[in-house]
Amino acid sequence: MYLSREELLAFMPKRALIELTHDDPYTMPDTPDMAIIDEALGSAQELIDGYLRGRYALPLAETPTVVRDLARVIARYRLYERRPESDMPETVSDTYKNAVKTLEQIRNGRITLGVQQTAAPVPESGEHRMYARKRFMDDAMTKAYEES
Repeated sequence: MYLSREELLAFMPKRALIELTHDDPYTMPDTPDMAIIDEALGSAQELIDGYLRGRYALPLAETPTVVRDLARVIARYRLYERRPESDMPETVSDTYKNAVKTLEQIRNGRITLGVQQTAAPVPESGEHRMYARKRFMDDAMTKAYEES
């Protein structure tokens, strides 16, 4: 994992984590639901890996600070995303959008992580080509058929 539970707990207020991870509106536990936190952390790692794949050898041997920061922002966003009935805080939404932009810059090679890259970046798939079967009748044959 790029971010540990403890690092996320240090980043976010405990009460916010409890509210974002607890689904029963009639009780309020003293601790956050760690299974939901693990899901958010896993989701953050999968998104980051999706952008790093092809440019960096995965899993990363050590987690660069920028990746840890991105994982923190993405995991927080995923936790808030679980509550669609309430408004997403603007700072959470804005930092998530900035994190995705940073991941795009890493993917495109504009930002490097300072860790070993793959031997050669995986190229984009390139242009798409479409093929169609040869026409059964040309325009003249179609016109003759329609007139008969």
